[in-house]
Order: sequence, then C-alpha cells, then structure tokens
Amino acid sequence: MQNPQSFYIQQLENHETSLSALKKTLLWSSITRLLVFVLGAYLAYYFYPNGQAVVITILVTIALFLVLVSRHTNLQAKRDKLRQLVALNEIELQVLDRNFSELPDGSEYKDDSHFYSHDIDLFGKQSFFQYLNRTALTEGSNRLASYLKANDITDIEKRQNAVKELAEKPEWRQDFSATASLVKTETSTKTVINWLENYTPFVPTYMRWLPIVFAVISIGLIILYWPDVISGYILGGWFILGLFITG
Repeated sequence: MQNPQSFYIQQLENHETSLSALKKTLLWSSITRLLVFVLGAYLAYYFYPNGQAVVITILVTIALFLVLVSRHTNLQAKRDKLRQLVALNEIELQVLDRNFSELPDGSEYKDDSHFYSHDIDLFGKQSFFQYLNRTALTEGSNRLASYLKANDITDIEKRQNAVKELAEKPEWRQDFSATASLVKTETSTKTVINWLENYTPFVPTYMRWLPIVFAVISIGLIILYWPDVISGYILGGWFILGLFITG
C-alpha cells in the first residue's frame, strides 16, 4: 500500500497539472465567447437591411453564446474543485509534518463544565479535534464534536467498519471533501430538509410539457419566417410571449 506522503504528493502533482491545463482552457473559452459575440455583431451589420438574415444571425449568435456561457460555467466549477483538491493535499502534507494549524481547531466546542474534554485538550489549538477533523460542513463538524463529547460506545463497531471502508477509498474521500467544501450556504441542513419535506409546488403541472411544446413551435416559426411565410411581427410577438412565460 502506498504510504500517505507519496499518495498526497502524487495527488497534488496530478491536480496541479489538471488545474494548469484547465486555466488555459478557460482562457480560450473566454476568447471564444468574445469572438462569437463580435462575429455575430459583424454579420448582423453585414446582412442589414435583410431582416431575415439579421434575425437568424442574432438567434444563432444568442444560442451559441448561451451554450458557451454554460460550458464556461461548468469549467469554472471544475477549476474551483481542483483548487480545493490542491489545497486539501497541501494541508495533508503539512499535517504529516505535525503542522495542522490550517485545520479548524473547534474552539467553539470548548466547554469548561464538560467532565473530560477540557482536561485532555479535546478542542482548541493543537487539540485532538484539530488533528482529527476533516469535515467540510458545519453539520459534520457539529456531529463530530458531539461524538467526541458523548463518551458513548453505542454502534462503535459500525463506525469502526465505516472508517475501515473509507480508509481504502482515499480518492473518493478527497473528491467528496472537495465537493462539500464548495457548498456555501447560511441555511442549515435541517431547515432545508424540513422545507423539502413540506414543499408544495407552486408551478402548474402543465409547465412540465409546455417548454417542450414551446420550443418545437419556436423552431417551426423560425423556419416559416425564413421564406416569408410569416412576418417578423409574429416571430417577435412569440419571442415576447416566451419571455412572459419564463417570467
């Protein structure tokens, strides 16, 4: 089995290489979006006053631009995750050198009235909690602190088996931690779960199929507009109707 230091070094190098390549891809993605916008504006000007060609050019440019924006957003999400993976492995290498100051120390869980946590430095700087804790969300940190303060051996074998299983999946653990670390919210998980359990849909059921029908009709109208079967007013009105439905 690969020793921890070699594993973290290898993971760090892999993620740094991927991050560097992704940054270049993001740069070209930004340049491509700009070129599409400029080209679309130029072609619209070039085809003017041919209304059909101008409308088609604008619609194609908008569609292509939205696709590129969506792709760019996905690339940014991958970049942010790789940054977290890089930081995670850097911290683990520091921990192997007995430097775990970058990890949360759990000072908020200190309780002088607790019958043992204060005596054994369970929480605070250079504490057992700081060395052990790898949680990414507040709920996970709270749960870990409660386990350490509970002095309860209930289901301890199940927890040991869970730890043994996770110990064999280091890549999965890091991927999970990196993903969780990107979650930014001021609302507790308990509140969200309660909201989901009591959620009542406010959107009418017909909205499930309306977007598909609207998209098919839109394509048909664009095709009919090209040979002058319908006027631009109809196409423009249909576009405004779509904005109204979306709103």
